[in-house]
Amino acid sequence: MAIEQDRWLAAVHVPVTEQHARVRAAALQAATQLSVASNTQATAQAEVGSTGARSEAVSDFDRLHVTLTPPATPHGPPMPQDLPAMPNDDDDVSDDEVVITDEPDDIFAPQYDDVEVAPPTVNLLPFKKITADFTDTALREAVERFEPPGVPPPAGALYRDSKSGFTRINVASSAMEALRGRKKVNEEIVYAGIASLVEEHAAHNANYALFQPYDYTMWTNQKQRARVFNSVQATSFWSKNVILVPIHDEEHWVLAIAYPKYSKIDFFDSLGLRTYHKEHAKNVAHLLSSLLQLARGRGFKDVWPAPIAWDSRPLVDMVAPFQRGAVDCGLWVLAIVAASIRGFRTTALREEDMPNFRLYLSCLIRKHIPPVIPRQ
Repeated sequence: MAIEQDRWLAAVHVPVTEQHARVRAAALQAATQLSVASNTQATAQAEVGSTGARSEAVSDFDRLHVTLTPPATPHGPPMPQDLPAMPNDDDDVSDDEVVITDEPDDIFAPQYDDVEVAPPTVNLLPFKKITADFTDTALREAVERFEPPGVPPPAGALYRDSKSGFTRINVASSAMEALRGRKKVNEEIVYAGIASLVEEHAAHNANYALFQPYDYTMWTNQKQRARVFNSVQATSFWSKNVILVPIHDEEHWVLAIAYPKYSKIDFFDSLGLRTYHKEHAKNVAHLLSSLLQLARGRGFKDVWPAPIAWDSRPLVDMVAPFQRGAVDCGLWVLAIVAASIRGFRTTALREEDMPNFRLYLSCLIRKHIPPVIPRQ
């Protein structure tokens, strides 16, 4: 159901994007430094985020008259109520291949919460190829067969209210044009794509939790950490078998897939860079152990024990990266999200599938995120 333009304009002034989170984090940290400077020498520097999201002109909104035919996509096997035992992929790892990361800073500042969480140890394991049983081949076959509707999609913004654990979704027309135009996608497309993939493939699967891109951004700023729990609480992450954490690092998208029951983190970087793995795996482990401990302290039921040590393995070999271009990292993250919510650990999609995967995602987003109807 479409949303009226007046209601959309009233709704979207609330920051809902990763861009806004970066600006808020930088402003808050700058204010903290200013107050501390009169007493002590402030040493932390605020990470300057990008400017606020571009406002959408009224003239850009057009009424949608075409009903898209839902893309024919196969549904993966239903997820079991409990995950099967993770494959023992550590048997051939020698002690000298395991790297212990540096311990991060303490978690919550005292003024935010009285829960103290010791930073977990993170063992960075080398790449090991995922077996065919854990590779999503059906989606690749569907993407290869997919043909978009003959009528070009109309221009205009998309908007959806909070639903199914997702906050409000706002997608500017320029973001959709970038998706179809083979350009780099922003956080609006990534979050809308995740929500649409869930609706299409896993609407009744309650075994996973999906964080928003700016949840991780807030966590990296210590003064914002207390807000993260409130942001992710609707996902009931503490009882889920799989937790997915999309990460936007400057101009590059990566994804962490955590299995708290097994204290394991799969780390996906389409370029296979070790630097991203080392930095973000330890931050994600600290984030999740802290949130799990906080959930238990607040009395929630069915909370997984907070791991004191995690194993993290990259899903992409640095000598054989999935991504060969410079603009498809966000698309690759969405491909792994699709595989994860369908019960797999990696995707069979390849670089040559990305153009058609863009068309597929564009139709999927328009199918599940309603258009904004302009004022009459």
